[in-house]
Amino acid sequence: MFSHGFCFRPPLGAEVEYSTPADFELYKVFGDGGEVAVMYVGNHPDLPEQGTLDATRIDGVAVRTRVQSTDGPAYDLDVYLETGRGSFVHISSAVSGRNYDDVQSLLSSIKKCSTGRNKAICASGSKLGLRVFEHLQLERPAK
Repeated sequence: MFSHGFCFRPPLGAEVEYSTPADFELYKVFGDGGEVAVMYVGNHPDLPEQGTLDATRIDGVAVRTRVQSTDGPAYDLDVYLETGRGSFVHISSAVSGRNYDDVQSLLSSIKKCSTGRNKAICASGSKLGLRVFEHLQLERPAK
């Protein structure tokens, strides 16, 4: 799936609901363990207060992340990728032991891409998503 400078591959067997509620796009990804993630693509993401996100650059992309513990063996994850054209991809997920593998698969699949005339070109060999996942240092929650 391609969108605003990035492409991603849903986990094997996952279902994706796509909508355009206003001037943005939403992808809701569902796997065997329930909801995997919600992905917002647009110009005005709900950014939390300054200082609550870890900011870095990975493969030339501005990446902001936040991992928060929740009740029980799970945590809330937010990943913001900035396209450089004023557009953001915001990936949010309630990571649990049931959906951890699907979250890992989804995040690891993210690649930079460019758009041309009626086509999107995914950067072959891009390891952006894999490096973002490694940066997060997520541990698998208990099931």
